[in-house]
Amino acid sequence: TPDEDLAGQSKAGLYGDWIHELDRSVGRILDTLDALGATESTLVIFTSDNGGVFKPEREMLQTDAYRAGLRVNGELRGGKHDVWEGGFKVPFIVRWPGQAAAASVCDEMISLADILATTAAIVGEPLPEASQAAEDSRSFLPALLGDQSAAPRTDLIVHSAPGVFAIRKGSWKWIEGVPAGNIKPAVRRTQGDQLRPQLYNIQNDPAEAQDLSEEHPEVAVELQMLLHRYRDGGYSRELPPSDVQPKRTNVVSLPPLSGTIVLNEPLSSIPARPWVTSGGQWEVHDGGLWGQPDPARDQPAALRAPISLADGSIEYEINLGDADRTSLRVEWGDRQGSFRVVISRTAVELTRNPSRGEAKDAIEPLARKALQLDRDKWYPVRVTFHGSEATVQVNDVVMSGAHAVLSEPKTGANLLVFGRSAGFRNLKVVTGK
Repeated sequence: TPDEDLAGQSKAGLYGDWIHELDRSVGRILDTLDALGATESTLVIFTSDNGGVFKPEREMLQTDAYRAGLRVNGELRGGKHDVWEGGFKVPFIVRWPGQAAAASVCDEMISLADILATTAAIVGEPLPEASQAAEDSRSFLPALLGDQSAAPRTDLIVHSAPGVFAIRKGSWKWIEGVPAGNIKPAVRRTQGDQLRPQLYNIQNDPAEAQDLSEEHPEVAVELQMLLHRYRDGGYSRELPPSDVQPKRTNVVSLPPLSGTIVLNEPLSSIPARPWVTSGGQWEVHDGGLWGQPDPARDQPAALRAPISLADGSIEYEINLGDADRTSLRVEWGDRQGSFRVVISRTAVELTRNPSRGEAKDAIEPLARKALQLDRDKWYPVRVTFHGSEATVQVNDVVMSGAHAVLSEPKTGANLLVFGRSAGFRNLKVVTGK
């Protein structure tokens, strides 16, 4: 809320008034430093932690300013939360008398993470090894002092709010296009153009309007490998060794199931009826049956089998491949309702779906736990039902949830794949406590 004397003074609504307020507040800080005689010994940095909010389709204060002609991010694409340049490029203004030349301009690429290494260099404090601390921080002190003989950094890693990584190197920017697990369907719809691999020449095309991945596949591969090397090493302050191995999650062996096996399907081929496939393609490779959603259809690849289960267990193995997530949807009764176990690389969730006659948003989360799964490994999954309680185990992570529908007769099992390709194998259904 701007001061009364500034309210309504800008031509860009309350947001424009707030910018005037911000400008005056910064001026007061600088004036105070002058009055205290601390100007010569103080480094002042004015910047932002993200690009401007840019959602002209929504009614916000920024929308009024946008309609009034204020272009917060200029001609850059996107804004806060996006993987586009509008989400990351920010002002970076320095006042440091006697050190940084007044009115000088530096066009070097830096990250806010670099402030740590830079201030450490200013006070003469050495950094620990890159694998231990300040993993992604590089000093830009020489550039700050006017020495532009060497760039502070030649590459830079960023990622969006849904977890899509991108890497800059020179004039090139490559977007990986793979989000973190369990992003909401609404986010998938509104940010779908960010959920695919893309390559841009930022120098020639700062608005990221022309994807050059087909014209320059060799650049895309180079940047993809560089991103993987940094990520596998766990730091980007310096280049990890070429033989670096990513941290891996060990696969555990579950104890044998007890009870009567009523369904034992290895999924080494596409099962015949009464199994049904829909929503995409299914094919056998790499030791299992893999589903790939049809990109032209807004639905998952699905594999369904009728089952008959009260108390007992459903067990299978998954390989997340490059999918966003997988789901086991279990129907109860005469398809009166269902519940689902959703698994991504980072989380497992047990959720009750709306029953027949309920609103579509009548979703009830029952349990959730964090995971850490690799994309190229087969992991065991076991869901055990006992009365109104279900215990879910994914590899070494175990959680439980309770609801009356969990005690209903379970009549159908659906294996679903969202995003890209994921695999299943060794499905078993066992009755008994």
